[in-house]
Amino acid sequence: MSEEFVNINMRKSDYDFLMDLSNEIKKQDNRSTGAPYYYVVKCVNEVQAPEGNGLYTKYVDMQSGDYQTYDSREECKNQLIKDGWFEDEAEKTAENLERHEFAEAFTEKNIFLTERGYKEHLDLNGHNYRHHKKFYSYVKHAFRNPEVKTLLEIIGRFSK
Repeated sequence: MSEEFVNINMRKSDYDFLMDLSNEIKKQDNRSTGAPYYYVVKCVNEVQAPEGNGLYTKYVDMQSGDYQTYDSREECKNQLIKDGWFEDEAEKTAENLERHEFAEAFTEKNIFLTERGYKEHLDLNGHNYRHHKKFYSYVKHAFRNPEVKTLLEIIGRFSK
């Protein structure tokens, strides 16, 4: 049984976009992820953990209201002195830091069909991710998602 074809009218700019997208998808690194796949912005956030469940310890300045965290009391003291505090004031503040355990929580933001799209997004919007501990591109498989699979197969037929 042969496929039935239909002719559609399409703006040249739309056709060029689909051709370019299709070629980009075919040539990019899939990072050993099976098709269909897509890119996301994976964000790492530092979150407070219950005692005994954290990955690491930080010292928190609860007095100032900005909840500045330090890896050690000594780091706090040295930073405050560097910022112009008297040594005895810096020492007292460092002694009053509260010890808390922290872990990392991951979130995913946005979706991109190409790594180029991800990079263009960061060039324009990277400042919106600065509050995360770190962020990076991550490739995910659209597991058992027939819509995404079919869409990417159709886009793939546009490439030369």
